[in-house]
Amino acid sequence: MFPNSIAFKCAMIHDEHFYDHKIEYWNDIYGIPMKSMKKWISHEPIIRIVDPTLIVSRVAKIMAFNL
Repeated sequence: MFPNSIAFKCAMIHDEHFYDHKIEYWNDIYGIPMKSMKKWISHEPIIRIVDPTLIVSRVAKIMAFNL
């Protein structure tokens, strides 16, 4: 079974736990400051399923395909 259409959507979220784990983590790794890594991590795309309560913007449809 395949879907007859698919849509790619995008929205902004606010997730403090994720930020602390992914970004603030680099401030101190076992006593070694690795702050220079933060600039590279911020350019890395993040694709994941999130809890709808974390969405802080309107959801925008980026692209849709009729399969």
